[in-house]
Amino acid sequence: MPEVASAGVDDSDVATKLELAQAYEEMGDREGARELLQEVAQEGSSQQQELARTRLAALDA
Repeated sequence: MPEVASAGVDDSDVATKLELAQAYEEMGDREGARELLQEVAQEGSSQQQELARTRLAALDA
């Protein structure tokens, strides 16, 4: 079983968090976006974690 599945989180849940983070950022809720991206950076697949780290860096820039 993949590590993500064993943690009780599947890729679609993490993908939803990425989409929500984008929506929060577009609405100006940078803190809400940051929280979701931090969760993805811990729970997601390696690709999702990379994307979350990149987007977190952009928020902090």
